[in-house]
Amino acid sequence: MREYILLGCLLAITSASAQAQVVEQTVLQPRDQTYFERDFGKEAAIAIRAINPLQCSVIFDQASANVNLLASRVEEVGVSLNCNTPFRLKATAANGALRHTELYQSGNARSYLPYSVAWPSMVSNGGEPVAANFSAAGAQWAGGLDFVSGTSVIDQHGEMRINWGSARELLAGNYRETFTIEMEPVD
Repeated sequence: MREYILLGCLLAITSASAQAQVVEQTVLQPRDQTYFERDFGKEAAIAIRAINPLQCSVIFDQASANVNLLASRVEEVGVSLNCNTPFRLKATAANGALRHTELYQSGNARSYLPYSVAWPSMVSNGGEPVAANFSAAGAQWAGGLDFVSGTSVIDQHGEMRINWGSARELLAGNYRETFTIEMEPVD
């Protein structure tokens, strides 16, 4: 029996390149009593400054997956999203197919295996689906996918499912695909 192995390096790249959110408010405190000349100069302006640091992360349950392509046709990888501000997700795949690591030839269907990704159902704090367009074929992942949310997303978790067809006609050896997902705050 020939074994085929999918070596997937699922990278979680976290970026918090924007500065922390700053909320500033000036409050005047009036006095409750009648002002006399001796009281002039005792009023105060108080500046209140609160800082809530940006926190954005994409976390995968595993960094890589070794799969027997003949025994299975799906791999599930847990993914968690967390960002306390509106954010952008960018997703790419290195190959767009599971490619033989040594014998890949463009046009040789025995040296690669197409796949598709089913992105987990997640919702932002505004109630909108998060990155539903990431449920796509590998070729679309290779071209790059983009999602921008108008609100934050807190503690959303789900299973990213990678599905492929029959591997029986493939060349023996190792196959690889690398997924990259970047999360960054938007202005």
